[in-house]
Amino acid sequence: MKKLFLIALIALSYYNSNAQSNLLLGAGGGLVYGVNEGEFMDIGGTGRVGLILTNILGTNFSPELGFNLMNQSSTGALSYETNLWNLDLNLRYYFYDLGNVKFYATAGLGFTGFTSKYEWGQAELMTSNGRLAKTYGDAGATAKMPEKHAENNPIGNIDDFYNNRGNETGNINKQLECNCNGIVIPVGIGVSYLINKDWMLDFAIKDNFTNTDNINPFLDDVNDGWWSGVVTINYNLGGISFGDDEEEVYTNLQLNKSIELQGVTFETGSSRLTQESNQILRKLLKTLEVNSTIEIKIAGHTDNVGKPEDNLKLSTERADAVKKWLVDRGIAPGRISAEGFGETQPKSDNGTQAGRDANRRVEFIRMK
Repeated sequence: MKKLFLIALIALSYYNSNAQSNLLLGAGGGLVYGVNEGEFMDIGGTGRVGLILTNILGTNFSPELGFNLMNQSSTGALSYETNLWNLDLNLRYYFYDLGNVKFYATAGLGFTGFTSKYEWGQAELMTSNGRLAKTYGDAGATAKMPEKHAENNPIGNIDDFYNNRGNETGNINKQLECNCNGIVIPVGIGVSYLINKDWMLDFAIKDNFTNTDNINPFLDDVNDGWWSGVVTINYNLGGISFGDDEEEVYTNLQLNKSIELQGVTFETGSSRLTQESNQILRKLLKTLEVNSTIEIKIAGHTDNVGKPEDNLKLSTERADAVKKWLVDRGIAPGRISAEGFGETQPKSDNGTQAGRDANRRVEFIRMK
């Protein structure tokens, strides 16, 4: 199973042969709460380490490989403790981008192994209606031994969880244990906050479905699972190249010479950058990082459709948006100026659609 996850991650890496990707290493922790655990479940803890690989399937999708350790228990009623680990491969879909804040949905497949220990000596057993008796002799309810409860569990195998079946009645103080495994399907939503070009903070809430009913001793016809809320801090290990990459930085940076950022686009009538712009902006970001002493101006331009004053305002806002994108990723604000020129500097004929498309552009100019 572990080999399958690694093969899948490598295969995803080669899906986009002309991408510049980043590998993020993350670690963190959070809380878990069991699903189908009865009414006395305690909140447990979890820790996670993981790898996120960006820009393999475009800018909206990122595969993520994670390893989790967690603890689930109940001390208020049927006393048990489960120590669990799982390895999962997820695919994130970033559906809403606010610049340095991105929202995503995630789903995946995992494998889990766990040890669950059940302290029968607490004598707080399952009742005939599936609820917990407060004590063994709870008035008005018939406390059921585990082997009796199993008769109402058509899909469960009591021997998988309760070893030495048949001896429970004679020894109600012993501890029963299950060393088991299963399949996990995590599904959830999350949000990522880009602190700077090296660090990202991430929070995800997931519902983790499984194919086993042995994570806790509440046996029924519904498989166990858990909710998790996890915060991780992720460090960018750097760019990873797959296949024949495009040029990573802009060259021939002459003073006062304009270079068009071809591929940087915006939503119609807006200064909101499209997802497709990120690849070109990363190239400019890399250029500024490599050439750490240069200063640039971002110049925004529009076609002549609409009022000149509106076009001037829009071009200024778009230039500012590109500057903000770079500053959010670690470039000093003093190295970048931004200016909008509206429709005053066309490079093609505004009388044709192709000409208007060409005039809607963003350029950068080396100033120092």
